[in-house]
Amino acid sequence: MNIENLTREEKVSLIIQLEKSLGWFPVVTLDVEDLRERFSDQGEDVPPDWVLHRACEYVYRKNCEESTHLIDWAQEIANEILETAK
Repeated sequence: MNIENLTREEKVSLIIQLEKSLGWFPVVTLDVEDLRERFSDQGEDVPPDWVLHRACEYVYRKNCEESTHLIDWAQEIANEILETAK
């Protein structure tokens, strides 16, 4: 399957289906379009796409490195659910 031939909507749909199937629950999705819109809404010049991509990639990597607190929190919630299910 060549995903480059899919429309943006088809790609998003595929991601959502895969996340559900794999049991993935992304906390946030960084979107270059959202970042571009933020610059535009604030009346700032919008940087080129490669800059927006690099900025989103950097924030994503940093978030992944520092996400252990989310796993800890999910573990606490799971324990609470188990405790109330008894």
